[in-house]
Amino acid sequence: MKSITSFLLFFLTAATAYAGKADTLIGLKAEPAKDYRQLTYNICKTAKTDKEKANAIYNWVTHNIALDIEANMDPDRDPPEISKILKTGMAANDGYTLLYSSMCQEMGLDVVVVRGYAKDWIFDNRDEFLLPRHSWCAVLIDDKWELVDPLYGAGYIEKYKTWFQSQVDKLSKPKLEYGTKERFKMQYNPAYFMYDPLAFRHTHLPADPVWQLAQTPMSLNVFELGDSAILAFNETHRDVQQDNAGLLHIARLDEREKILDYAKRVYDCNKRFKTVLYEKEFIEADRGLQQINNKKKNRETIAVLQESRDKLKRSDSYLKEQKKAFPPHYAELQKKNAAKNIKAKEYIRTIKTDDKLLIAKCKRYTNSVDKEIDDLRKTYEEVQKRKEGLHPEKLAAIATSRKPKPNDAAALAQLTDSISKRNELIGPLTDSITALQGHISMYVMNSQVYWEELFSALNDADSFITSEANHRIMLRDDYDDEVIACNKNYRIAKFSKADTLQVNYMSNYDSITALQDRVNRLHLAILDIYKNNIRDIERYKKIDSTATGILGDYSKLVLDYNFGIGRFSEVLSDNIEYQQANYKIFEHISSVYKRETEIVDKMEIAEEERKKEEARTINQQKSFDERDNARLQRNVETALKEVEKSLQSL
Repeated sequence: MKSITSFLLFFLTAATAYAGKADTLIGLKAEPAKDYRQLTYNICKTAKTDKEKANAIYNWVTHNIALDIEANMDPDRDPPEISKILKTGMAANDGYTLLYSSMCQEMGLDVVVVRGYAKDWIFDNRDEFLLPRHSWCAVLIDDKWELVDPLYGAGYIEKYKTWFQSQVDKLSKPKLEYGTKERFKMQYNPAYFMYDPLAFRHTHLPADPVWQLAQTPMSLNVFELGDSAILAFNETHRDVQQDNAGLLHIARLDEREKILDYAKRVYDCNKRFKTVLYEKEFIEADRGLQQINNKKKNRETIAVLQESRDKLKRSDSYLKEQKKAFPPHYAELQKKNAAKNIKAKEYIRTIKTDDKLLIAKCKRYTNSVDKEIDDLRKTYEEVQKRKEGLHPEKLAAIATSRKPKPNDAAALAQLTDSISKRNELIGPLTDSITALQGHISMYVMNSQVYWEELFSALNDADSFITSEANHRIMLRDDYDDEVIACNKNYRIAKFSKADTLQVNYMSNYDSITALQDRVNRLHLAILDIYKNNIRDIERYKKIDSTATGILGDYSKLVLDYNFGIGRFSEVLSDNIEYQQANYKIFEHISSVYKRETEIVDKMEIAEEERKKEEARTINQQKSFDERDNARLQRNVETALKEVEKSLQSL
């Protein structure tokens, strides 16, 4: 049973590929009965085949029995009783398998409870398993062994808030918060009935390899390496073996005989699982004691007692060896948990720092754009004022002085020369504008490319960080494949692409703005030439009205001036439009980073919750293992005392 919602939901998607094997309705309308035998017959009333019987029982159990969370974490709990399970509607893991297997047996089906390793939500690739702490069933259907996990099929554990927490939340600003209480959420999942053996071993691995139902059993080491290693192994070892005749013999052994049968195989698969050797020695010792209960006390009896005592002492030593493994194992998990937290916080801090700098940079650019737009508008207004009093007929209204002056000729020559020299500047200035406009066009095309690529990179980065945040909110971390993939893709999209493209785009914007300023100054210079030439012709007319050549240029000059004003006005309007567009772009970029900051704020909250919850779960598992080990040691101590007492009485 996964201890966090997200873990089950992750595998729920993958598992639905096998959901078609189950009839989701059969067995659900069974009449209630206090006796499980009668209830089983009621459940299977309409079932005709072995598959339908196993399916109906699966459906009823997964719809009607909830996980007893407290009991499931208590190694000192009483052995499960079917009558109590049916009365309370609750069971620990072993209660689920007991009820399911007992009902199947009642309907004549061969079924076995399989002990094994199951990946919970805190599992990280390469984590080592000490003990098998989960169990499921294998049931013989149409001469093929099928895998069934009634607990995983019944639902999952979720966090929830107390009533008081909920009331407080109503009065506070909404934010990412996690519940402090746990409850079992009933959510039927047909996928865990007749699960494909190769897919099943992504999350479940039998302690006894024969129940992998595969021609080539997968090692625990591959299981621990994670999905990539398992996929590679399955790719080269596709053949399943669900019709192994030898399994029926194993399945029909009693529970103690099963342990004696599989102990060596189980230990060979996991040398860290010392407890299975304890089980073997303890059962053999107990079997020896049972053999002498009805015999007369003699030397043979003493030998058997002594042998049983030796086996009990060996079993005790195995338990002590197992106990020694707990502190370093769980200390390593806690150390890794802390390291993951540090790494995640550094990653989040990097994103926040980068976003803060980029937001500040965008702010500087929007401020700069604001000023640029204001300056352009002022220039535009000033250019429009140049039109005031500007018309070709104005020259005719200017009167010529009646009294010639001695220096008139020199003044007229100077005016003529000034006008001529200014006219010579118009061509080069126009050429410079044309050349600069060509450069601007090139930069504008580059800007379009940069923006399209930047927009795409920002969208990709946003998508990846959002996806990563969703996984982290479900308490996944840097060791989980989903987070690893999102993290890698985000770093590429954000740091390798978007950040570089933003630098390129802003640099390109700076170049365009600088070139536009140069073009604007050149336009103003040309307009000033027209303005000064018009002014000089008007001055010329005041001195001499007979020079038809130069005076005749006035009308054309006024028209050229007006055309220049109009042309420059269009340029200024285009510049303003360009700056306004960039203001929106910089605002958009800033909004993306602000949104990203909000997302990583949630990631930060989630990471702290993950660290806390993982630490709690590790401590909980450590406590369970230690208490269970102590319980088994007490059993050995009790048995040893009885043996010693018997030996002393001889």
